[in-house]
Amino acid sequence: MTDSAAPSNSSAPPKKGKQNRPSPEEIEAKRRERAAKKEKEAAEKAAKEAELAAAIAANGKIPNGHLDDQGNTLFIPRDWASVASTDAASQRQKVRVVSWNILAQGLVRRTLFPGSDALKFKDRSVGLTAELSSRTGHGWDVGCFQEVDRMDVHGETMRKDGFSYVYEKGYRQKQHGLLVAWRKDLFGETASKQLTIDLDAENVAPAGEEVRTACSRVTRNVGLVVALRLQSKDGEGASSPGLIVGTTHLFWHPMHAYERARQSGILVRRLQEFREELGEEWKAAPCVLAGDFNDQPHSATYHLLTGRKLTQHCFDEVASSSVVHKSIDERREKGGGSNGFAPGTTEPARDAPANKGQPAMSEVFDGLAKQAQLEGNEEPADEEEDAEEPEDEEGEGEEGADDRMLKNCRAATAEDALLSIDELIQLHDVSRPRPSSSSAQSTETRPEASRSDHLGSAYALHYGHIPSEDGNYFGSAARGRERWDDEAWTPETPNVHTGDSTEPMWTIFSSLFSLTLDYIFMLPKSEGRYPSVTRLLRTHRTETLQPGVPRKGVCASDHVAIGAEIEL
Repeated sequence: MTDSAAPSNSSAPPKKGKQNRPSPEEIEAKRRERAAKKEKEAAEKAAKEAELAAAIAANGKIPNGHLDDQGNTLFIPRDWASVASTDAASQRQKVRVVSWNILAQGLVRRTLFPGSDALKFKDRSVGLTAELSSRTGHGWDVGCFQEVDRMDVHGETMRKDGFSYVYEKGYRQKQHGLLVAWRKDLFGETASKQLTIDLDAENVAPAGEEVRTACSRVTRNVGLVVALRLQSKDGEGASSPGLIVGTTHLFWHPMHAYERARQSGILVRRLQEFREELGEEWKAAPCVLAGDFNDQPHSATYHLLTGRKLTQHCFDEVASSSVVHKSIDERREKGGGSNGFAPGTTEPARDAPANKGQPAMSEVFDGLAKQAQLEGNEEPADEEEDAEEPEDEEGEGEEGADDRMLKNCRAATAEDALLSIDELIQLHDVSRPRPSSSSAQSTETRPEASRSDHLGSAYALHYGHIPSEDGNYFGSAARGRERWDDEAWTPETPNVHTGDSTEPMWTIFSSLFSLTLDYIFMLPKSEGRYPSVTRLLRTHRTETLQPGVPRKGVCASDHVAIGAEIEL
């Protein structure tokens, strides 16, 4: 029998021998290669971070922050233009303050923004966050924002950017509120002092006298003021301890001019008193009041705030609106009180009663033309939207209401103690005492030659010093139609506000109407001298905003952000 052949080992894999192991030299070379690669990556990262830091230091924001990762435009960026009349060589600390009504998601309705492609929050949020963020938006140091809801999103944006903030609704049932944010490396973690003002219940008379609110309508509007102490090294680069900044959103209804004038006067007084209460150290601190004042530069509110001579239009609109709304009588029947004022309330108003059959009119698009547009049982732009504000929330939601009519109002009586036009003038002039608790005694006069102290508008005082912005003012001849339903308007219709006003041509621009409602005011420091403004944030021109915002790639709100760089 033939023996079988021995199995061959030729196909078996060779055993790993010592000769196949990397040598110590090869191992060391690999280590050096990996170390060099890591060192290169770290150097590239450090260089990129240094470039980014330099860009932020120079411009306050990262380059191309208005673009997403695919290069798509999230919003139209704008730059900060130097004011030619200021001292460019000054080494004082400068702070960029912005103000923006970001349009609360809970107030969005499709019929208010016909043609808009940015109504649902998922469509708005990317562009809104990109512009709201200081790093990718306008490179601001202090921000005043109105109509702020979705704080889970916006609060996180502030924290990621290295900002602290104070958020205040004032009333538990409100879905949106005011937000003041500041750069922590400039002003520290917390505000030195803060104040929330209930504009419905605030006393207009001097302390020690009988309380006189002179309120004509319950609005639930509030003001928010904070004192921010500068954290600069050794106190260099500033002539004051910091900045005092306030923000507000005044009552929306166009016909209630008296109530807005009363509210603005209260804010001026409280801002001045707030600075005085901080002590001698803060007397030289700049005081800024920025926000959505819901009135244009030709209004009584604006004239009173800035100390301009009142026009016949101003007298007429205050006189016609010096009436009392039923909400005041209803509050009296309930025993008065602050109508639910609860400062420090920050949580969403999830327990607010739903009323989707007749949406609430509170501050909706600042009121103009919007009530007339709400038809049927319209749902919010987000179907998953939380419950709406109750009907009496900053507006009645009156069936068939018209923004050009005063409804549910009666003639004022002596018991109502509304402010006269002379008292409104006195209330806005911080060089004079407050009006008396008795309207009959509030006739304090001053010699014609004596000084008066009023707010100064950053744009009104300085925007005209930027030649490239010529023609982009409230008073420019080219300013077009304000209301979509103005049937008498034609392209040849002249601007009825043509004049010397250099406030921005538009700060709100929807497909239904376009107006100037937002301002950055400054309280004089001494003898009528205002803080020095060195730069202003340019505002969009009409062709950029047409046919209206919010719009993807342009602006996620109906309002346009404004900003002023101020020396401390």
